[in-house]
Amino acid sequence: MRYTQVLLIYLLSAIALSAAGTIELVGVFTTSQKALLAFTDANTERSAWVAVGENFEGYTVSSFDPGQETATLTKGAEVLKVRLKEAKIKEGRIEIAGTVSVGSGKAIAVTSATLIYNTENSFPVGDGVILRITPKLRSDGTVLYQSVFDVPGGDGKREVLSAPAMIARPDQQFSLHVGDYDYSFKPKKA
Repeated sequence: MRYTQVLLIYLLSAIALSAAGTIELVGVFTTSQKALLAFTDANTERSAWVAVGENFEGYTVSSFDPGQETATLTKGAEVLKVRLKEAKIKEGRIEIAGTVSVGSGKAIAVTSATLIYNTENSFPVGDGVILRITPKLRSDGTVLYQSVFDVPGGDGKREVLSAPAMIARPDQQFSLHVGDYDYSFKPKKA
């Protein structure tokens, strides 16, 4: 091979590795209808929830393996495998399942969602509504859950419906009802 061909291969490899290092899978939210994956690009600080078949930063999300917590992204012949970002502390996340209701009669079954301790976890739950949950592990071993529903309001503005914080054991179901919005989740067994 000529020097320029080797240099070109090296540069293309470096670009692919650079892209792989900047795109992170930071959340998973699966319902009975579909899986949504939250990606962040560390270079642009852009984040978005996307489904398999949709695009993020020029890459198409080709597949998601829930057992390996890995998404496959493609751009032409380039293939990136991106694992769910690890929590910074040991046992720093909770896998939950349950239901979310947005308005009357619009309940969705959540088969799996990832909550990371000490982080606001945001999930698009339908009709423009975003559920935000922040779990905090307390010194006595219980979990403090702080939640809000972020809903579309009048004139294109958003309205935040705050809720009381609740405390539960790590294996205990936790539920919340605020106006026309509610959820009920139970941590999944590890």
